[in-house]
Amino acid sequence: MLVLKKAPTKIIAPNYCLSSLFSEPEIGCISWNRYENAGPVTHQGHIYIGGTDGKLHVISQDTGLTQKRIALPGKLRSQPTLAGDSLLLGTDQGYVVSLNTHTWEQNWQQKLDAELPNPLLVSGDQVYLVSGLATLYALHLDTGDISWEQKRPFSAGLGLKALSNPLMMGDKLVVGNPSGKLEFRRLSDGDLLFDVAVGDPKKSFPNVATDATLLPNHQIAVAGFNQGLAILEASTGEISWTLALPNITRLIATDKLLIAAGPKELTAIDLNTQKITWRFSYLKGTPNRLIAKNSLLYFGSDQDALYVLDIHTGRPHQILGSGLGFAGDFDFSSEHTLFALSTAGYLYQYGRKNNSSCCGFN
Repeated sequence: MLVLKKAPTKIIAPNYCLSSLFSEPEIGCISWNRYENAGPVTHQGHIYIGGTDGKLHVISQDTGLTQKRIALPGKLRSQPTLAGDSLLLGTDQGYVVSLNTHTWEQNWQQKLDAELPNPLLVSGDQVYLVSGLATLYALHLDTGDISWEQKRPFSAGLGLKALSNPLMMGDKLVVGNPSGKLEFRRLSDGDLLFDVAVGDPKKSFPNVATDATLLPNHQIAVAGFNQGLAILEASTGEISWTLALPNITRLIATDKLLIAAGPKELTAIDLNTQKITWRFSYLKGTPNRLIAKNSLLYFGSDQDALYVLDIHTGRPHQILGSGLGFAGDFDFSSEHTLFALSTAGYLYQYGRKNNSSCCGFN
């Protein structure tokens, strides 16, 4: 069972701008309609959190006190990424920033073509990311130099703002496209090898907004928002089977189940029978990235609570912080502590209650 280890801590302090009622606020000011969605990440006793105030906050994991605030060229809209001794950040002004986690000094920064809404991914000596204009980039991890970039088309009609993050698979990179296709690209230069239609481009919202998810038996799961699930052979891109389940933005897989999440609902599909095994409905909002751990499923709604479900049945174990809103990704890298940032800018630390005593924590 998860319980609060300490009182919620306000991290992103309000510095509201009246102008934000009419337009995008200037850097350093927070919108009246604030929406913090840059989740925390922990490393060597520190918690790193960024937000709409244009700062990275370095918090002591032991004391909860702020160790340092680092000004950034823009607001953070996604969870920071750790790569060895470097912390990588992407801002809404299109900057990628690399910081040294020992000195908190900047290693480098690189300006790209648009906001960076997703976590950055690292493989080998390269950083892979997608900008708000759907441009796909590879940067050198040590210098920030652009190794390659690939412009990609948007949907011709109405589409989602959410963008798929790439999946590295051997010498290929697999990523969803706003126009409804799943792309297979060469990892070394980003050139398109082939693509597969998953969403219907003749209808609104064809986006492949889910991250491509590896399944057993060398298959990949994705979802076209206006069509539903598609399970493809990883080597050829051939569609093995589909399921008409629209409005999906998040996927996670276990050995036996594929769990698809969208606004107000989660659905679990048996990978062997291709049948729905359970559904779970929640009151409102859209989900953050799902976490599967010890037969439990963890996710947050951006307009409601943190949910803990039995991954096999979908039955709720806990519903925590009703109405708070959790849009940013959770950090559950520790075995016993889950860190979450609410949309209002408060840090929550949930620990597993120790069954051997009434009040202790693991």
